[in-house]
Amino acid sequence: MTMNCRYDNLGETALLTFTGELTAHCSEDLIKVLLMSLGNSDHLVVDLKRVTVLDPSCKKMFSIACKTSLLLKKKVTMTGMSLENFSGTP
Repeated sequence: MTMNCRYDNLGETALLTFTGELTAHCSEDLIKVLLMSLGNSDHLVVDLKRVTVLDPSCKKMFSIACKTSLLLKKKVTMTGMSLENFSGTP
């Protein structure tokens, strides 16, 4: 399964939109996309409203990206779902 995402650079802010399933198979690609997106913007908005499955390994990648953003003094905003409350099952 492939990860579906779209990156839109809006100046200092970037929008990263995910759709479909974020499973363990895409966790390595996910962290690469998140870190690259952080490197290209001061504020990264991550839209998860079209995500149907969120695997725990992907939740961990989002957590790593958020911690990295603090070190880089950048902002990450997650929209569309609460990572803490999403069960990860369809």
